[in-house]
Amino acid sequence: MEEQEPPLHTAAAGATGLSNKPPLYVGGNEDYARVKSFDALRNMFWIETVKLWQMAGSAVITIICMYGTNAVILLFAGHLGTIELSAISISLAVISTFTDGLMVFNLVPRRLPNAVIALGSLSICMNINGWEAMLFVGIYIAISVRVSNELGSGRPRATKYSIYVTVFQSLLIGILFMTIILITKDDFAMIFTSDKELQQAVSKLAYLLGITMVLNSVQLVISGVVVGCGLKKMVAYINLGCYYIFGLPFGYLLCHVANWGVKGFWVGMICGTVLQTLLLLIILYKTNWNKEVEQASTRVRKWGGQGIKTENGTESIED
Repeated sequence: MEEQEPPLHTAAAGATGLSNKPPLYVGGNEDYARVKSFDALRNMFWIETVKLWQMAGSAVITIICMYGTNAVILLFAGHLGTIELSAISISLAVISTFTDGLMVFNLVPRRLPNAVIALGSLSICMNINGWEAMLFVGIYIAISVRVSNELGSGRPRATKYSIYVTVFQSLLIGILFMTIILITKDDFAMIFTSDKELQQAVSKLAYLLGITMVLNSVQLVISGVVVGCGLKKMVAYINLGCYYIFGLPFGYLLCHVANWGVKGFWVGMICGTVLQTLLLLIILYKTNWNKEVEQASTRVRKWGGQGIKTENGTESIED
């Protein structure tokens, strides 16, 4: 008869009741026991939250400080005029990210009606989206390290629980940002520009900005999870296919062929992000975390120069 695992709130209690281990863990590697009560869920959620933000906090602050220079430049340039804002947008977009640079240069041609306003409104939205994305880049780094550490320590359930807590919190943050943007869609552009026409153009893009913020909250986090599992190449290939092979061409067609303008290009990029998120979720859904722990242990022994048992029981050291 298979031995049942003790519930989380009684897992680590010793035979004499004198064990000094927290009642959240079970086994020699102190992995989480199954959560079978609300108190256990609350305790686990709090512990994982503290661990997450202890790692993500410093990364978020550092990244936001680095990104803040571009944001301040756009903040002042927008009040000089729409031409100045558009010029700064082109230079910073190319410097910051290749994808944003391609998006901007697809808006520069004169085939797009009122390209200056379109470019300025997109720049303001991308700037705000960048602030939010920097937060999730920090969480991306934290969950990547967290997953790899838990797998290497032989704790599959701790790995799963840390992913659940991180994705849940990130999604709530993304929804919060989207709500703020939608509530203030007619006003937040005033921070960057005093031009009424440009403010109206930004207001029309607010819905796409809100959707992008929610997608960022999930996509970046699960990308960090997959990277933490050691699948960096797979994430790179998925990014390449979803953004540059699917998202950008589709956005170009919507922008110039379907005459959707700046909205079309942004919708194309959103579709690429949705596709990437779905593929990563499928990968996580099919992941066997016990096997991932075994693979991580094998890598640790291999890289540490320790013997690895073969099928015939002998040990070998792989170079």
